Amino acid sequence: MTLTKPLVCKWEHQYYPNLVFPASEVPKKFLHSTSAGDENADIHDIVVGDKRAKNAAIIFKAGVFQSLIKIVFGAMDVWFKEDDQIFVHPKDPYKVKTLFKIVV
Repeated sequence: MTLTKPLVCKWEHQYYPNLVFPASEVPKKFLHSTSAGDENADIHDIVVGDKRAKNAAIIFKAGVFQSLIKIVFGAMDVWFKEDDQIFVHPKDPYKVKTLFKIVV
């Protein structure tokens, strides 16, 4: 499965973001509804071939994230940003790594 455009980075805690995509970017053939969810979001399994990631996709139905989908990062086998593999979690796009000590 390939997604090309994360719409926003969604911070659910202070350490790193989650990637959120337009739900229309995810082919419906990979999403299988579960009984989980509520009035704010539907939860789906992601099925690709013979692999199933349980409760791996959350499609928001209300609020500022309406019509967006969050794919649980750890539920996927591998993630890439362009040609670079992403390990553990998405990186903060606003954080700048430097070799210099900055004192303010």
